[in-house]
Amino acid sequence: MKETITWITDDTLPDSEATVLVQSASGDIGEGFHDGECWRWANASKVGSAKIKAWADLPEGVK
Repeated sequence: MKETITWITDDTLPDSEATVLVQSASGDIGEGFHDGECWRWANASKVGSAKIKAWADLPEGVK
């Protein structure tokens, strides 16, 4: 099974507190979420000075 990941690069934000894939401007990729005020990594730490370049919904995985 193949899934296509569509990266969102405009100012659109995911649903509040939905876990998504994020890519920082420095190229780091991981799980994170936007809490309504700022981006956070999945462990709830603030992304900090690294700006988020893009985000994508998590893949559905094998069914």
